[in-house]
Amino acid sequence: MQLRPNLSTGRPAHPSSEPIPGLDRFVERWWVAIPKILRRYSLLLSEAWSDGLYLTVRPLAGILAPLLVVLIGLAEGATHWNLLINDTVSSGQLAIAFTELLPLMVFAAVVGAISTNLGLILVLGYAVGDLLIFGSQSANVLQLGLPNVPLLAFIYLRIPQLVSYALFFLLAAMPTLSTKYLLVRLNPLLKATEPTVTIMRISAMAVIQGGMVYVWTLAAPLLIRVFWGWTSSSPPLAAAYYLQQMGGWVVAAAVMGVVVRGWLTYRANRDQAVAQRMGRLATALKEADTRLAFSRRLPAVVRCLLAALALTLLVSGFIASLLEGILIFLFVSFIFVARVELLPRLSIWVRWIALMTRIPLLARLIGGALVAYYLTQATLTAYTQLFPAVYSDTPSATLRPVLISMCLSLLIMTILLPRISPTRPVAPA
Repeated sequence: MQLRPNLSTGRPAHPSSEPIPGLDRFVERWWVAIPKILRRYSLLLSEAWSDGLYLTVRPLAGILAPLLVVLIGLAEGATHWNLLINDTVSSGQLAIAFTELLPLMVFAAVVGAISTNLGLILVLGYAVGDLLIFGSQSANVLQLGLPNVPLLAFIYLRIPQLVSYALFFLLAAMPTLSTKYLLVRLNPLLKATEPTVTIMRISAMAVIQGGMVYVWTLAAPLLIRVFWGWTSSSPPLAAAYYLQQMGGWVVAAAVMGVVVRGWLTYRANRDQAVAQRMGRLATALKEADTRLAFSRRLPAVVRCLLAALALTLLVSGFIASLLEGILIFLFVSFIFVARVELLPRLSIWVRWIALMTRIPLLARLIGGALVAYYLTQATLTAYTQLFPAVYSDTPSATLRPVLISMCLSLLIMTILLPRISPTRPVAPA
Protein backbone atom coordinates (compact mmCIF):
# COMPACT_ATOMS: atom_id res chain seq x y z
CA MET A 1 0.00 0.00 0.00
CA GLN A 2 1.37 3.40 -0.94
CA LEU A 3 1.59 5.81 1.96
CA ARG A 4 0.22 9.35 1.54
CA PRO A 5 2.22 12.18 3.11
CA ASN A 6 0.79 13.86 6.20
CA LEU A 7 0.44 17.52 5.19
CA SER A 8 0.94 18.81 8.71
CA THR A 9 4.25 17.02 9.30
CA GLY A 10 5.55 16.18 5.85
CA ARG A 11 6.06 12.58 6.93
CA PRO A 12 4.32 9.55 5.43
CA ALA A 13 1.03 8.76 7.09
CA HIS A 14 0.39 5.47 8.77
CA PRO A 15 -1.63 3.00 6.69
CA SER A 16 -4.38 3.08 9.33
CA SER A 17 -4.95 6.77 8.57
CA GLU A 18 -6.06 5.97 5.03
CA PRO A 19 -9.75 6.94 4.82
CA ILE A 20 -12.29 4.18 4.38
CA PRO A 21 -14.89 5.59 1.93
CA GLY A 22 -18.03 4.34 3.72
CA LEU A 23 -16.65 5.10 7.17
CA ASP A 24 -15.48 8.54 6.10
CA ARG A 25 -18.98 9.39 4.81
CA PHE A 26 -20.49 8.27 8.10
CA VAL A 27 -18.01 10.41 10.05
CA GLU A 28 -18.85 13.40 7.85
CA ARG A 29 -22.56 12.98 8.45
CA TRP A 30 -22.19 12.49 12.19
CA TRP A 31 -19.79 15.35 12.89
CA VAL A 32 -20.72 17.86 10.15
CA ALA A 33 -24.16 17.18 8.65
CA ILE A 34 -26.05 16.61 11.93
CA PRO A 35 -24.65 19.74 13.66
CA LYS A 36 -25.67 21.71 10.56
CA ILE A 37 -29.25 20.44 10.85
CA LEU A 38 -29.37 21.09 14.60
CA ARG A 39 -27.96 24.59 14.11
CA ARG A 40 -31.13 25.72 12.38
CA TYR A 41 -33.15 24.80 15.47
CA SER A 42 -30.83 25.27 18.44
CA LEU A 43 -27.39 26.79 18.95
CA LEU A 44 -26.95 24.84 22.18
CA LEU A 45 -27.66 21.41 20.71
CA SER A 46 -25.53 22.14 17.64
CA GLU A 47 -22.55 23.22 19.77
CA ALA A 48 -22.95 20.19 22.02
CA TRP A 49 -23.14 17.76 19.08
CA SER A 50 -20.16 19.17 17.18
CA ASP A 51 -17.79 19.25 20.17
CA GLY A 52 -15.27 16.42 19.88
CA LEU A 53 -14.12 16.62 16.28
CA TYR A 54 -10.62 15.74 17.42
CA LEU A 55 -11.89 12.20 18.00
CA THR A 56 -12.02 11.83 14.21
CA VAL A 57 -8.23 11.83 14.00
CA ARG A 58 -9.01 8.12 13.87
CA PRO A 59 -12.32 7.92 11.95
CA LEU A 60 -13.16 4.51 13.40
CA ALA A 61 -12.81 5.90 16.95
CA GLY A 62 -14.92 8.90 15.94
CA ILE A 63 -17.82 6.55 15.27
CA LEU A 64 -17.29 3.70 17.74
CA ALA A 65 -16.98 6.04 20.74
CA PRO A 66 -20.48 7.62 20.34
CA LEU A 67 -21.93 4.21 19.48
CA LEU A 68 -20.52 2.61 22.62
CA VAL A 69 -21.59 5.53 24.82
CA VAL A 70 -25.18 5.56 23.55
CA LEU A 71 -25.45 1.80 24.15
CA ILE A 72 -24.20 2.22 27.71
CA GLY A 73 -26.72 5.03 28.25
CA LEU A 74 -29.53 2.92 26.81
CA ALA A 75 -28.61 -0.05 29.00
CA GLU A 76 -28.40 2.09 32.14
CA GLY A 77 -31.68 3.82 31.38
CA ALA A 78 -33.44 0.51 30.80
CA THR A 79 -32.04 -1.28 33.88
CA HIS A 80 -30.84 1.39 36.36
CA TRP A 81 -28.07 -1.03 37.29
CA ASN A 82 -25.63 0.41 39.80
CA LEU A 83 -22.97 -2.31 39.77
CA LEU A 84 -24.37 -3.65 43.04
CA ILE A 85 -22.79 -0.88 45.11
CA ASN A 86 -25.99 0.69 46.44
CA ASP A 87 -27.43 -2.29 48.34
CA THR A 88 -26.53 -0.90 51.79
CA VAL A 89 -27.84 2.56 50.95
CA SER A 90 -31.05 1.80 49.09
CA SER A 91 -31.95 -1.24 51.24
CA GLY A 92 -32.89 -3.14 48.10
CA GLN A 93 -35.26 -0.44 46.84
CA LEU A 94 -35.47 0.21 43.11
CA ALA A 95 -33.38 3.19 41.95
CA ILE A 96 -35.67 5.82 40.40
CA ALA A 97 -33.36 8.77 39.76
CA PHE A 98 -30.00 8.71 37.98
CA THR A 99 -28.44 10.33 41.08
CA GLU A 100 -28.84 6.90 42.71
CA LEU A 101 -26.42 5.49 40.11
CA LEU A 102 -22.93 6.60 41.11
CA PRO A 103 -21.03 4.75 38.31
CA LEU A 104 -23.29 6.39 35.71
CA MET A 105 -22.58 9.88 37.09
CA VAL A 106 -18.83 9.23 37.18
CA PHE A 107 -18.94 7.92 33.60
CA ALA A 108 -20.99 10.94 32.47
CA ALA A 109 -18.51 13.34 34.05
CA VAL A 110 -15.61 11.67 32.22
CA VAL A 111 -17.10 11.33 28.75
CA GLY A 112 -18.82 14.72 28.94
CA ALA A 113 -15.49 16.37 29.71
CA ILE A 114 -13.85 14.55 26.80
CA SER A 115 -16.60 15.53 24.36
CA THR A 116 -20.04 17.06 24.83
CA ASN A 117 -21.14 14.96 21.86
CA LEU A 118 -20.49 11.88 23.98
CA GLY A 119 -22.22 13.49 26.96
CA LEU A 120 -25.29 14.42 24.92
CA ILE A 121 -25.47 10.96 23.36
CA LEU A 122 -25.22 9.36 26.80
CA VAL A 123 -28.14 11.47 28.05
CA LEU A 124 -30.22 10.63 24.96
CA GLY A 125 -29.53 6.91 25.34
CA TYR A 126 -30.38 6.99 29.03
CA ALA A 127 -33.57 8.98 28.37
CA VAL A 128 -34.82 6.52 25.75
CA GLY A 129 -34.17 3.52 27.99
CA ASP A 130 -35.63 5.17 31.08
CA LEU A 131 -38.68 6.65 29.37
CA LEU A 132 -39.69 3.71 27.19
CA ILE A 133 -38.46 0.68 29.13
CA PHE A 134 -37.86 1.48 32.80
CA GLY A 135 -40.76 3.93 33.06
CA SER A 136 -43.31 1.27 33.97
CA GLN A 137 -41.21 0.17 36.96
CA SER A 138 -40.87 3.80 38.09
CA ALA A 139 -44.66 4.13 37.92
CA ASN A 140 -45.06 1.07 40.14
CA VAL A 141 -42.78 2.56 42.79
CA LEU A 142 -44.29 6.07 42.68
CA GLN A 143 -47.93 5.11 42.12
CA LEU A 144 -48.92 5.58 45.77
CA GLY A 145 -48.35 9.31 45.48
CA LEU A 146 -49.80 9.76 41.99
CA PRO A 147 -53.25 11.34 41.46
CA ASN A 148 -56.20 9.09 40.62
CA VAL A 149 -56.92 11.02 37.42
CA PRO A 150 -55.02 9.18 34.62
CA LEU A 151 -53.94 12.35 32.78
CA LEU A 152 -52.61 13.96 35.96
CA ALA A 153 -50.88 10.73 36.94
CA PHE A 154 -49.17 10.67 33.54
CA ILE A 155 -48.02 14.29 33.94
CA TYR A 156 -46.81 13.71 37.51
CA LEU A 157 -44.71 10.78 36.32
CA ARG A 158 -43.38 11.91 32.93
CA ILE A 159 -42.62 15.60 33.56
CA PRO A 160 -40.23 14.80 36.45
CA GLN A 161 -38.50 12.31 34.16
CA LEU A 162 -37.97 15.00 31.53
CA VAL A 163 -36.69 17.40 34.19
CA SER A 164 -34.23 14.75 35.38
CA TYR A 165 -32.85 14.40 31.84
CA ALA A 166 -32.24 18.16 31.76
CA LEU A 167 -30.42 17.86 35.09
CA PHE A 168 -28.36 14.99 33.66
CA PHE A 169 -27.50 17.16 30.65
CA LEU A 170 -26.26 19.84 33.06
CA LEU A 171 -23.64 17.34 34.21
CA ALA A 172 -22.82 15.59 30.94
CA ALA A 173 -22.48 18.60 28.61
CA MET A 174 -22.97 22.05 30.09
CA PRO A 175 -19.77 22.23 32.22
CA THR A 176 -17.63 21.55 29.14
CA LEU A 177 -19.50 24.03 26.94
CA SER A 178 -19.32 26.71 29.63
CA THR A 179 -15.64 26.04 30.29
CA LYS A 180 -14.84 26.33 26.58
CA TYR A 181 -16.56 29.72 26.46
CA LEU A 182 -14.78 31.00 29.56
CA LEU A 183 -11.43 29.68 28.37
CA VAL A 184 -11.71 31.72 25.16
CA ARG A 185 -11.80 34.83 27.35
CA LEU A 186 -8.64 33.65 29.14
CA ASN A 187 -6.64 32.82 26.00
CA PRO A 188 -5.07 36.31 25.74
CA LEU A 189 -3.59 35.74 29.21
CA LEU A 190 -2.09 32.36 28.32
CA LYS A 191 0.95 33.58 26.46
CA ALA A 192 3.72 30.98 26.23
CA THR A 193 5.30 28.53 23.82
CA GLU A 194 4.30 24.91 23.30
CA PRO A 195 3.92 22.68 25.20
CA THR A 196 3.74 25.14 28.12
CA VAL A 197 0.68 26.96 26.78
CA THR A 198 -1.16 23.64 26.30
CA ILE A 199 -0.38 22.61 29.87
CA MET A 200 -1.58 25.99 31.13
CA ARG A 201 -4.78 25.72 29.08
CA ILE A 202 -5.53 22.20 30.33
CA SER A 203 -4.84 23.24 33.93
CA ALA A 204 -7.16 26.25 33.64
CA MET A 205 -9.89 24.13 32.07
CA ALA A 206 -9.53 21.48 34.80
CA VAL A 207 -9.92 24.08 37.55
CA ILE A 208 -12.94 25.76 35.94
CA GLN A 209 -14.70 22.54 34.98
CA GLY A 210 -13.96 20.90 38.32
CA GLY A 211 -15.53 23.89 40.06
CA MET A 212 -18.65 23.74 37.89
CA VAL A 213 -19.13 20.03 38.46
CA TYR A 214 -18.62 20.55 42.19
CA VAL A 215 -21.43 23.14 42.20
CA TRP A 216 -23.58 20.63 40.29
CA THR A 217 -22.97 17.98 42.96
CA LEU A 218 -24.28 20.45 45.56
CA ALA A 219 -27.38 21.45 43.58
CA ALA A 220 -28.42 18.07 42.12
CA PRO A 221 -29.62 16.49 45.42
CA LEU A 222 -32.15 19.33 45.72
CA LEU A 223 -33.18 19.43 42.07
CA ILE A 224 -33.70 15.66 41.82
CA ARG A 225 -36.45 15.97 44.43
CA VAL A 226 -38.77 16.63 41.49
CA PHE A 227 -39.66 12.90 41.44
CA TRP A 228 -41.04 13.06 44.96
CA GLY A 229 -41.78 16.75 45.52
CA TRP A 230 -44.79 16.72 43.20
CA THR A 231 -46.44 14.08 45.35
CA SER A 232 -45.43 15.74 48.67
CA SER A 233 -43.29 12.76 49.65
CA SER A 234 -39.69 12.50 50.81
CA PRO A 235 -36.97 11.10 48.52
CA PRO A 236 -35.06 7.98 49.57
CA LEU A 237 -31.63 8.24 51.13
CA ALA A 238 -29.90 7.01 47.96
CA ALA A 239 -31.24 9.94 45.87
CA ALA A 240 -28.78 12.33 47.52
CA TYR A 241 -26.37 10.08 49.41
CA TYR A 242 -23.79 9.48 46.69
CA LEU A 243 -23.48 13.12 45.70
CA GLN A 244 -23.35 14.30 49.30
CA GLN A 245 -20.85 11.67 50.46
CA MET A 246 -18.95 10.79 47.27
CA GLY A 247 -19.44 13.80 45.03
CA GLY A 248 -15.67 14.19 44.92
CA TRP A 249 -15.50 11.12 42.69
CA VAL A 250 -17.66 12.87 40.10
CA VAL A 251 -15.50 15.99 40.28
CA ALA A 252 -12.30 13.95 39.97
CA ALA A 253 -13.75 12.11 36.97
CA ALA A 254 -14.50 15.43 35.25
CA VAL A 255 -10.95 16.66 35.87
CA MET A 256 -9.54 13.40 34.48
CA GLY A 257 -11.73 13.80 31.41
CA VAL A 258 -10.37 17.32 30.88
CA VAL A 259 -6.81 15.99 30.89
CA VAL A 260 -7.71 13.32 28.32
CA ARG A 261 -9.48 15.95 26.24
CA GLY A 262 -6.43 18.22 26.30
CA TRP A 263 -4.15 15.43 25.15
CA LEU A 264 -6.51 14.40 22.32
CA THR A 265 -6.92 18.00 21.19
CA TYR A 266 -3.16 18.55 21.17
CA ARG A 267 -2.70 15.52 18.94
CA ALA A 268 -5.53 16.47 16.59
CA ASN A 269 -4.25 20.02 16.11
CA ARG A 270 -1.46 18.62 13.95
CA ASP A 271 -3.77 16.50 11.79
CA GLN A 272 -4.64 18.00 8.39
CA ALA A 273 -7.77 15.87 7.90
CA VAL A 274 -9.26 17.09 11.19
CA ALA A 275 -8.42 20.71 10.31
CA GLN A 276 -10.17 20.34 6.95
CA ARG A 277 -13.20 18.78 8.61
CA MET A 278 -13.36 21.66 11.08
CA GLY A 279 -13.31 24.06 8.14
CA ARG A 280 -16.20 22.23 6.49
CA LEU A 281 -18.11 22.31 9.79
CA ALA A 282 -17.60 26.07 10.14
CA THR A 283 -18.87 26.59 6.59
CA ALA A 284 -21.88 24.35 7.22
CA LEU A 285 -22.79 26.20 10.41
CA LYS A 286 -22.59 29.58 8.68
CA GLU A 287 -24.90 28.29 5.96
CA ALA A 288 -27.36 26.98 8.55
CA ASP A 289 -27.47 30.42 10.18
CA THR A 290 -28.92 31.82 6.96
CA ARG A 291 -31.94 29.46 7.09
CA LEU A 292 -33.19 29.54 10.66
CA ALA A 293 -36.03 27.28 11.75
CA PHE A 294 -39.03 28.51 13.76
CA SER A 295 -37.39 27.78 17.12
CA ARG A 296 -34.62 30.33 16.45
CA ARG A 297 -37.04 32.89 15.04
CA LEU A 298 -39.23 33.10 18.11
CA PRO A 299 -39.64 36.60 19.60
CA ALA A 300 -37.29 37.36 22.48
CA VAL A 301 -40.17 37.60 24.95
CA VAL A 302 -41.41 34.13 24.01
CA ARG A 303 -37.92 32.69 24.45
CA CYS A 304 -37.73 34.34 27.87
CA LEU A 305 -41.04 32.83 28.93
CA LEU A 306 -39.98 29.37 27.75
CA ALA A 307 -36.68 29.69 29.62
CA ALA A 308 -38.54 30.79 32.76
CA LEU A 309 -40.87 27.80 32.47
CA ALA A 310 -37.89 25.44 32.07
CA LEU A 311 -36.17 26.91 35.13
CA THR A 312 -39.37 26.72 37.17
CA LEU A 313 -39.79 23.05 36.28
CA LEU A 314 -36.14 22.40 37.13
CA VAL A 315 -36.62 23.68 40.70
CA SER A 316 -40.18 22.36 41.05
CA GLY A 317 -38.99 19.58 43.38
CA PHE A 318 -38.89 22.03 46.27
CA ILE A 319 -41.83 24.24 45.29
CA ALA A 320 -44.53 23.62 47.88
CA SER A 321 -47.68 24.50 45.92
CA LEU A 322 -49.04 25.41 42.52
CA LEU A 323 -49.49 29.03 43.61
CA GLU A 324 -45.85 29.19 44.71
CA GLY A 325 -44.82 27.74 41.36
CA ILE A 326 -46.80 30.38 39.47
CA LEU A 327 -45.20 33.15 41.53
CA ILE A 328 -41.72 31.77 40.84
CA PHE A 329 -42.50 31.54 37.12
CA LEU A 330 -43.74 35.14 37.02
CA PHE A 331 -40.70 36.41 38.94
CA VAL A 332 -38.20 34.59 36.72
CA SER A 333 -40.10 35.65 33.58
CA PHE A 334 -39.93 39.29 34.67
CA ILE A 335 -36.17 39.05 35.31
CA PHE A 336 -35.50 37.41 31.93
CA VAL A 337 -37.71 39.82 29.97
CA ALA A 338 -36.26 42.82 31.79
CA ARG A 339 -32.71 41.65 31.07
CA VAL A 340 -33.36 41.20 27.35
CA GLU A 341 -35.97 43.83 26.46
CA LEU A 342 -36.47 46.44 29.19
CA LEU A 343 -33.14 47.23 30.85
CA PRO A 344 -31.15 47.70 27.61
CA ARG A 345 -33.43 50.66 26.82
CA LEU A 346 -32.22 52.56 29.92
CA SER A 347 -29.14 54.74 29.48
CA ILE A 348 -27.96 54.03 33.02
CA TRP A 349 -28.05 50.29 32.30
CA VAL A 350 -26.10 50.80 29.07
CA ARG A 351 -23.41 52.62 31.03
CA TRP A 352 -23.43 49.83 33.61
CA ILE A 353 -22.85 47.28 30.83
CA ALA A 354 -19.90 49.29 29.57
CA LEU A 355 -18.44 49.19 33.08
CA MET A 356 -19.05 45.46 33.57
CA THR A 357 -17.46 44.51 30.25
CA ARG A 358 -14.17 45.87 31.56
CA ILE A 359 -14.17 43.20 34.27
CA PRO A 360 -13.26 39.64 33.14
CA LEU A 361 -16.28 37.37 32.91
CA LEU A 362 -14.67 34.70 35.09
CA ALA A 363 -14.03 37.27 37.84
CA ARG A 364 -17.67 38.36 37.73
CA LEU A 365 -18.84 34.75 37.92
CA ILE A 366 -16.65 33.99 40.93
CA GLY A 367 -17.64 37.23 42.64
CA GLY A 368 -21.33 36.59 41.99
CA ALA A 369 -21.04 33.02 43.27
CA LEU A 370 -19.39 34.20 46.51
CA VAL A 371 -22.00 36.90 47.08
CA ALA A 372 -24.80 34.43 46.34
CA TYR A 373 -23.26 31.86 48.72
CA TYR A 374 -23.03 34.24 51.67
CA LEU A 375 -26.44 35.68 50.88
CA THR A 376 -27.89 32.17 50.90
CA GLN A 377 -26.32 31.43 54.27
CA ALA A 378 -27.67 34.68 55.70
CA THR A 379 -31.13 34.03 54.29
CA LEU A 380 -31.29 30.51 55.71
CA THR A 381 -30.17 31.72 59.14
CA ALA A 382 -32.57 34.67 59.21
CA TYR A 383 -35.51 32.59 57.99
CA THR A 384 -35.10 29.87 60.59
CA GLN A 385 -34.69 32.44 63.38
CA LEU A 386 -37.55 34.73 62.40
CA PHE A 387 -40.03 32.08 61.24
CA PRO A 388 -39.20 28.87 63.11
CA ALA A 389 -42.75 27.56 62.85
CA VAL A 390 -43.73 28.85 59.40
CA TYR A 391 -43.62 25.51 57.59
CA SER A 392 -46.51 23.72 55.98
CA ASP A 393 -47.09 20.00 56.22
CA THR A 394 -45.27 19.27 52.95
CA PRO A 395 -41.56 18.37 52.90
CA SER A 396 -41.00 20.77 50.00
CA ALA A 397 -42.11 23.76 52.07
CA THR A 398 -39.13 23.35 54.41
CA LEU A 399 -36.92 24.31 51.42
CA ARG A 400 -38.63 27.66 50.85
CA PRO A 401 -35.58 29.60 52.13
CA VAL A 402 -33.49 27.89 49.43
CA LEU A 403 -36.02 29.00 46.83
CA ILE A 404 -35.85 32.59 48.09
CA SER A 405 -32.06 32.45 47.98
CA MET A 406 -32.19 31.18 44.40
CA CYS A 407 -34.31 34.15 43.36
CA LEU A 408 -31.90 36.57 45.06
CA SER A 409 -28.96 34.85 43.36
CA LEU A 410 -30.69 35.26 40.01
CA LEU A 411 -30.95 39.00 40.65
CA ILE A 412 -27.24 39.19 41.52
CA MET A 413 -26.19 37.36 38.36
CA THR A 414 -28.48 39.55 36.25
CA ILE A 415 -26.68 42.61 37.58
CA LEU A 416 -23.17 41.17 37.18
CA LEU A 417 -23.81 39.49 33.81
CA PRO A 418 -25.88 42.08 31.93
CA ARG A 419 -27.00 41.59 28.37
CA ILE A 420 -27.79 44.34 25.88
CA SER A 421 -30.06 44.08 22.87
CA PRO A 422 -28.01 43.41 19.72
CA THR A 423 -29.86 46.28 18.02
CA ARG A 424 -28.55 48.84 20.53
CA PRO A 425 -24.82 49.51 20.78
CA VAL A 426 -23.09 49.76 24.14
CA ALA A 427 -22.47 53.38 24.99
CA PRO A 428 -18.96 54.32 26.08
CA ALA A 429 -18.44 54.86 29.79
